[in-house]
Amino acid sequence: KATAWDGKTLSKPATDKDGIYLIGNGEELMWFDANAKMTDNARLIADITINEDMRLEESDLYKWTPIGSYINYNSQTPYQGTFDGNGHRISGLCIKGKDKNNAAMFGFLGAEGVIKDLTIDGKIITTYARNNYAAGFAGTSKGSIRNCINYASVSGAERVGGIAGSSEGTIENCANYGTITASGTRAGGIVGNLQSDGSEAVKSCFNAGSVTASSFAGGIAGDHYNGGQIANVYNIGEVSSQGYSGGLLGNFRSGTLTAAYN
Repeated sequence: KATAWDGKTLSKPATDKDGIYLIGNGEELMWFDANAKMTDNARLIADITINEDMRLEESDLYKWTPIGSYINYNSQTPYQGTFDGNGHRISGLCIKGKDKNNAAMFGFLGAEGVIKDLTIDGKIITTYARNNYAAGFAGTSKGSIRNCINYASVSGAERVGGIAGSSEGTIENCANYGTITASGTRAGGIVGNLQSDGSEAVKSCFNAGSVTASSFAGGIAGDHYNGGQIANVYNIGEVSSQGYSGGLLGNFRSGTLTAAYN
């Protein structure tokens, strides 16, 4: 079992011949969180625990600061590197959005950014009453998220998802087991708001967590909006809302849905 981070020590990880940070404990992971450039690449080489006991008061938990941010079209800082979980797990992750739009491990994953082969658990904390883009891995994504599993509970106002809050990129071979809650609209087990128009917008994913929103709640996507393709997906989680909701999609405006069941 991984030893939990002590809450204060930061250690710069070693790098391999390609300059990829090799992260093996909480001290190194939290150094990366505090110091990573938006093009830095990292690979986990061990399971890592940040908080040992998630039952503590929120104020007593060590917080992860989302990497990258999206405020609006004119104010954005995307993470364009590759974060490779290498099949490992980050446990006890407590994420607190650093502004009104970013509550996820990566606040904004850019078009060149990749998150892969990673499992996380913990909880995503909404700092602002109208926090948008809350998720386990990427608040807003234009990049690639693949082979990732979320066990963290996620809550926000709008565009809340287990994997991504809003995605214009690709999500493949991902799963959500966490409880997903939006006080407003657009909550999905995989993605809250699917903006991608790509042929592999969401592929080979499933949801087992409960999904709740005021409207547009879906087991896979809260809002399937922009013409992308969703294929080979299923939902076994409970979906509820006071407005539009569905076992797979909360709202289906444009796109395709194939090989899907609920």
